[in-house]
Amino acid sequence: MGPADPGQLREKCRPTNPQPATAPCAPKGKRLGSKLGTCGNCGNAITVGSRGREGASYRSTGRAKKLTGSEKCAPAPSIKLTTADETITRWFLERYGSGEIMEKVWDAGSGHVSRIAELKADRKRLREDRLAGLHNDEDGAE
Repeated sequence: MGPADPGQLREKCRPTNPQPATAPCAPKGKRLGSKLGTCGNCGNAITVGSRGREGASYRSTGRAKKLTGSEKCAPAPSIKLTTADETITRWFLERYGSGEIMEKVWDAGSGHVSRIAELKADRKRLREDRLAGLHNDEDGAE
């Protein structure tokens, strides 16, 4: 058996019923409720899906995926993404909004340069005093 012709391989691997390319069903990116919520009916995780002209939504896909416990989850619950995000934001701010928020920011003028210079000057002065014979403590012998 000889080497296969690349054209024949492409033709053999071509799908018999090709589907037209479609846009993604739901927008991608971080969402407030992504990977956090569960369906109130079946308890399975909620996902972001498309609602056609209404836009994206959080929805339960447990029954469609035939997950255990979702047999009676009909109709599959969903909520408009913007509505849910507004509700999540309102709840979060009511619960945690009054807390103090702090951010650690580097300030260019708040370093320890002046303190280091002061310590080096003290060390130099003490060495000079030791060399002059003003003290002969063993700790300063380095």
